[in-house]
Amino acid sequence: MTREHGGGVQERKPAAVFIAYSREDKRLRDRLVKHLAILEREGLVRVWYDGRIIPGEKWEDEIRRHLQGADLILLLVSADFVASEYCYDVEMKIALDRHRKGEVVVLPIILRESDWSSLPIAELQALPEGAKPITRWSDRDAAFKSVSQGIRRVLVSIAGARDGHAGAGIERVDLLAQRPSVTRKGAE
Repeated sequence: MTREHGGGVQERKPAAVFIAYSREDKRLRDRLVKHLAILEREGLVRVWYDGRIIPGEKWEDEIRRHLQGADLILLLVSADFVASEYCYDVEMKIALDRHRKGEVVVLPIILRESDWSSLPIAELQALPEGAKPITRWSDRDAAFKSVSQGIRRVLVSIAGARDGHAGAGIERVDLLAQRPSVTRKGAE
C-alpha cells in the first residue's frame, strides 16, 4: 500500500507483522524483534505481538484484531507453540484460514527442535535457511539474520503484488532453495 504526498511522491505503508508464539519462547521472540528493528527503521514493517497490549484492553479482542489486520504472520514454532491450545487452535487456525484465502502471508519460523512435519504448516516454506531451528545454529545472530532476510524477500514480493508488477506476488516468493528435505513416514 502506498500513500501519495504532495508532488506525486509515494510513501509505502509499513506491512503489519503479527508474531504468534508461546510464552516459553519469549526470549527468542525478543531477539527476533531486535533483528526486525532494521526493517521497522526502514519503514517496511510494523511489528506487533501480545506484549504490546495496553493495560485495560481486552487481550483476546486485541489479538484477533491484529491477526485479522496483519499482512504477514510469523508463527514461532516450537514444541511449546504446538502444545499451546491458544497458539495452535486459535492463532494458527486464523492465520492459515487467511493464508488459504490469499489475504496474508504466513511464515513458520522454526525456533526449537520439534516434529512439525505433519502439521498444517509443513506445506509452507519455513525460516531460517533450511528450516534449521534457531537454537541449533552455532551463531544465533546468523540464524536471525537469515530470518530477517527471508522476511525482506517476502515484503518485496508483497509490495510488487500490491503495485501490480508482473511476475511479483505471494506465489512467486522464491525461498525454495531453502526448503528442507522433509521425509514423511511411508515416503522413505
